Amino acid sequence: MQAQHTEKASQRAEDTNSSQASRSPKRKALEEWESEADKQEQQVNSVRKKNRQESKRKLGQCRR
Repeated sequence: MQAQHTEKASQRAEDTNSSQASRSPKRKALEEWESEADKQEQQVNSVRKKNRQESKRKLGQCRR
């Protein structure tokens, strides 16, 4: 219900302001791109964390 309400409100805002309506698809694409970039950044960070842990473990083995 909340999503439907906000959708109607956004449609009303787009109807009243045509420049905002033309920017809306771009904004949506930007938000999608940002969320995709966030996912990729999280993946990279997790891989880097694993690599750091692995290199620390290997260093520990070499020192023995």
